[in-house]
Amino acid sequence: MPLDRRSVLGLAGVAAASAVAGCNVVGSDGAPSAGGSTETENGQDTPASAATERFTVRLQGPETEQVLFTGAAIESVGPVELRRNAPGFTVTLADTARRDVAETFRSAGVTESPGEFELVHAEADRRYDIAPELATDIANGEWDGRLRLTYATETRAEQARQRLVGDA
Repeated sequence: MPLDRRSVLGLAGVAAASAVAGCNVVGSDGAPSAGGSTETENGQDTPASAATERFTVRLQGPETEQVLFTGAAIESVGPVELRRNAPGFTVTLADTARRDVAETFRSAGVTESPGEFELVHAEADRRYDIAPELATDIANGEWDGRLRLTYATETRAEQARQRLVGDA
């Protein structure tokens, strides 16, 4: 099955869509349980430990193809919501992962030419363009580690989120 391709809103809006949408994602208040996710006070979930092994986002570009982060790097997962007519959810990377992703973006040249790169989440059959606003925020050291993942349908978004957080 070919990967589903979305516009810049995809993983895109990350910094921009998160800020515009007023997304209030914070870190987890506890470690994930072995069987499922742990819900925080504001309705965010932490990924289930078994699910993190099945969640990998890769960076693809002119001269690079590498793992950007895995589910283990995700600190919290927001609820599925419709924003800009696209169902999806926000993930927040842990501080170390946020710094690693930012450094990878800089060293690969994503911050200078975001249109030449894309993020691939093969397990969910998704490709995401990188929003210029995200590249700018990373280049300026202003990115907070939030990424919004969007899907063609609410059902697909719910399924992807469930794969990540496990049986809540």
